[in-house]
Amino acid sequence: MNKKNKIIFLDVDGVLNCPTTKDRVGDCLGVDERKVALFSTLVLRSRAKIVLTSTWKDGWYKRKADKIKQDEFGDRLDSALGKFSLEIYSKTRDNKPYARRGHKSVA
Repeated sequence: MNKKNKIIFLDVDGVLNCPTTKDRVGDCLGVDERKVALFSTLVLRSRAKIVLTSTWKDGWYKRKADKIKQDEFGDRLDSALGKFSLEIYSKTRDNKPYARRGHKSVA
């Protein structure tokens, strides 16, 4: 990437879903299509790349060859973003285990 590229660091929980989101992934909040529509406006207008910072990144893979290892969270995210012609450019790395904030008992 060069200096002119823009990046949006995406944390899914609280951005692409909220307590009223009906979609679920297991017992966790899923993705709210209305929130993705709003997010897509931001991404398309800014021409920014999306970098996943959310705990949802744990089960998301960029390479097509690795998609077979992807979990339901990663699949749901790809599907929801894909409806608006969005795709994740990359994800951040860390070594800390985090609980999913979208889990009902945490919300």
